[in-house]
Amino acid sequence: MSIKQVILKHGKEEALKRRHPWIFSGAIFKAEGNPGNGEIVHVLTGKNEPLGTGFYSRGSIAIRLFEFDVVDANAKYWSAKIGKAIEFRKSIGIIGNENTNVFRLFNAEGDGVPGLIIDYYNGVAVIQCHTHGTYALRDMFTEALKDNLGKDLKAVYDKSAESLGEEGAENGYLYQAKGFNPEEIQTVKENGLEFAVDWVSGQKTGFL
Repeated sequence: MSIKQVILKHGKEEALKRRHPWIFSGAIFKAEGNPGNGEIVHVLTGKNEPLGTGFYSRGSIAIRLFEFDVVDANAKYWSAKIGKAIEFRKSIGIIGNENTNVFRLFNAEGDGVPGLIIDYYNGVAVIQCHTHGTYALRDMFTEALKDNLGKDLKAVYDKSAESLGEEGAENGYLYQAKGFNPEEIQTVKENGLEFAVDWVSGQKTGFL
């Protein structure tokens, strides 16, 4: 399936060249193919120069870029994107730290995907999507987590209903490894201190 294209007005590409991931509706010259809310689009200049790939939205922030190039955002792409965030956290001593097993695994714009938050709770990844585009890909994000975390991943819980405000959106488990018991009290360790967490009914993703 071909990716729909959005053409910017002359001069409106400057913010993107400074690596700003948002495109406002007033910067758009035309959107080819009538992209839907949350659909992935390629962004081009009026001279057909590639600028980026992002999620389209029918609002004042019309596009949220997750790549400053035109790419095929397939399963392999998302696995690499989440893998990069994991490798960074390994490099700074967050992952593999015996005194801490709770942290933000993926931090929206900070890791290159506006609207996507993933918090890690001692083997359980809690996904919170803030845009229609990220919400539509939550199963793909789950597979990417399984690819990168392997046997260390006990479960993936989607907690997007409140943050997204989408009618029909429901929180729930997207994945549970064999032997995982969601009824058990779940504990995590931060800087050597233990905490009980509740991502099902707790605030935000369960620990704040």
